[in-house]
Amino acid sequence: YAHAGLEKTIPSANSTLAIAPANLVLEFDNTVMLVKLALDDDNQKPPVNLAFKPSSTLMKTHTLTLPKLTDGHYTVKWSAMGKDGHAMNGSYVFMVDATTVQPAENPSAKGSQNKSLPSAPVTAPQESHGTHAH
Repeated sequence: YAHAGLEKTIPSANSTLAIAPANLVLEFDNTVMLVKLALDDDNQKPPVNLAFKPSSTLMKTHTLTLPKLTDGHYTVKWSAMGKDGHAMNGSYVFMVDATTVQPAENPSAKGSQNKSLPSAPVTAPQESHGTHAH
């Protein structure tokens, strides 16, 4: 039960970002030492130079400043070690695509009510579904 898992990442797995992230954040559900972190760019053969140094500090959240990333597909590969010496590793992908239009960038979508917009389309179809009696 003491084994830590990766809880959350920024950028999130399988996400497409219009703007390249400034930082890479790995959040674990338990304190771990981050022993390896690599960022592969699918467009270029050499991996991105992260200037990553293995950490001997047990932390839940590990943040790394990223160099300027260009548009492309990226694979994050990480290895961590828990307090109990249990080693874990994993990988996930994210994309940077400047042509992606994010709703927040839309100038006509002004107003505070739009903050909860992303969740609205998911619930709308079910609600309207039940209004018509057959």
